[in-house]
Amino acid sequence: MKRSVLAGCALCCVLFLFCSCVGNSTEKKTALQQNGTQNAANTEELHTDDVLDLCIYQTDTLNPLATSVKHNAEVLSLMYDSLFTISSDFSAVSNIAESNAVSADGLTYTVKIRDGVRFHNDVLLTAEDVVASINTILSSNGYYKNRLNMIKGAAAKKDHVEIYLNKPTANLSALLDFPILPNGGADIEQKNSNVLLRVAPGSGLYKVTEYHLNKEICLTVNRSHHSGIMPYIETIVIHFAPDRETAVTMLENSKIDMLTGDAANIDAYTPKKQLSVHAYNGCRFFFVGMNTKEHPTNTQKVRSAVSAAINREDILSSGNFDAVISSVPIHP
Repeated sequence: MKRSVLAGCALCCVLFLFCSCVGNSTEKKTALQQNGTQNAANTEELHTDDVLDLCIYQTDTLNPLATSVKHNAEVLSLMYDSLFTISSDFSAVSNIAESNAVSADGLTYTVKIRDGVRFHNDVLLTAEDVVASINTILSSNGYYKNRLNMIKGAAAKKDHVEIYLNKPTANLSALLDFPILPNGGADIEQKNSNVLLRVAPGSGLYKVTEYHLNKEICLTVNRSHHSGIMPYIETIVIHFAPDRETAVTMLENSKIDMLTGDAANIDAYTPKKQLSVHAYNGCRFFFVGMNTKEHPTNTQKVRSAVSAAINREDILSSGNFDAVISSVPIHP
């Protein structure tokens, strides 16, 4: 699928930052930027004087697992690691997951957690933190919940996590790219407390250096990250905007450097400044489903016949998009 990004003067840095460094996605991206942008990420050295300004809006929580705003989840995830990341060919790559295995019936997924990964406060990341993060997703109405509705529970087994599924799920690893928070972020989600009071420490490529309550979060590169990766940009400042419209105005007035297409509402956006839209290939898939309860698609042979009858090459050649033909059968 195609996705979109709005970006200002630091966009090219952003593209390399998110594609080559952060690891949440290494997809080929495109974006909306101001004209005349210089590509500051052509060198391998850290740009210590560069500051990337981002924003979050309608901030309901600082827990990326629980927020209902997709843009906020993606921005806040800069501070955290995930079990897997997604490579440029859309395959899952181990991050803090050292290895994984699937039971014979496809209903239990076991992940071994990498040894020695620590949160930015020097506390060891454990299998219990992974389970707590999964439970936070399942108990909230956040962005990640619908993606993981095949999970019915999880349990920590020393340095392993067992994930229990409602049904076998192809390529589950690619969906396990959600952030891992200490105790699932429970410390910042206490009842009757201000959910914006503090930011949970992560273990990701960027760590919090300052938090000005409800105004901005300052991040800097985590030089002790387990991957050894050094992002191109030293400092990121995440500003708070009251709503989507304010966030777009901040971009247009160069107060921030980029917005995702979800935040900017690309389809309805009317440019007011010298900005350009860039799109990138995302790893989220939408499926054309079949009604498996009604005749005739309630039989596997009919569904297999429909899948076999679709000429994927014709679809690929007729569309104005970048795609590859998948061997995965039509869902479900």
